[in-house]
Amino acid sequence: MPDPYNLTLTGSQVNTAVNATYKIALDSNQVRDAVNAAHDTADPVSNGSTKLVQGTAVYSAIESQLDARDTGAAVTDGATHLVNSNAIYDFTINTLRSKIGWAIYEDSQYNAGAPLTSSNANTQITINGLGVGTTTAYLPTGVTELWNTTSNKIIADELGDAYDVRLDFKADPTTASDYAELVFDIGDGGVALPVVSRTITFAKTGASSFSIGFPIAALAAFMLNGCKIYIDTSGSGDSIDIYDISLFIKRDFNDIS
Repeated sequence: MPDPYNLTLTGSQVNTAVNATYKIALDSNQVRDAVNAAHDTADPVSNGSTKLVQGTAVYSAIESQLDARDTGAAVTDGATHLVNSNAIYDFTINTLRSKIGWAIYEDSQYNAGAPLTSSNANTQITINGLGVGTTTAYLPTGVTELWNTTSNKIIADELGDAYDVRLDFKADPTTASDYAELVFDIGDGGVALPVVSRTITFAKTGASSFSIGFPIAALAAFMLNGCKIYIDTSGSGDSIDIYDISLFIKRDFNDIS
């Protein structure tokens, strides 16, 4: 069959013709050496480099970067280090534990036989924190108290905090028509500054259990004065006994910046 390209050259002649046309006068070894010389495939990887690199060089570069950035280091704000999953987990858990937490403060002073009595008066509720139900093991990390048993105030840790608060107690009125105001006051002791006020009423004589909960934000006055709790019977003129008092406080917001 005739050659479709009508080439009557030997392989050697074709090689000579191609070399002459394209000025390629290199064998395979020379081509390899030329590429290596131009691109240096054995060079280390460097930022901004345009050179070709070997797989080994890429691996070594990544490994050295990981070693330099210390993947086992703790996560810190603003750090640029690579970190492993354990470090991320520890950082997340520790951050959450420093932001949220709770405590229960239970009073042991007032009981059915010796209650706290508010008789036609605005009476501060005290909680000594010595009851068996007092629990402070789950406070946010770094926070020592949310209730001060000396001043009998809720103590906010940081400006902008938000808290869920629940007050539990038993109350015993003189008559079924008695009522009182339960007031949470962040005033300075001179001028009242109530942030929560709830009316408690009774359907019967004898002891009744109450549980009053609400959220509260810690702004400037709260930070300065703390928050006292009062049972106020001055408006009704009644006499009401309260006891078995406990206070639950949970911080569920704290500035994460």
